[in-house]
Amino acid sequence: MQRKVVLILNCGSSSLKYALFSGTKEAFRGSIPVGKRSYETLLKKIILELYDKGHITDEKEILAIGHRVVHGGNLTKSC
Repeated sequence: MQRKVVLILNCGSSSLKYALFSGTKEAFRGSIPVGKRSYETLLKKIILELYDKGHITDEKEILAIGHRVVHGGNLTKSC
């Protein structure tokens, strides 16, 4: 049975921060400067890094990808 992990992204204007979680434990954290690259290119680079560092052996291990969104207004907690 393959291990299941969750990839969390925080896309900013100057960097893309990311963390990989296995269950409730953080397995890996990184950051890439955005520059003039597309987010699609950056995501591919992140996936390759996860392979290269042995955090995943198959893309199917990634159960979900979450994205942090900052929203103005009256929201005061995660939803």
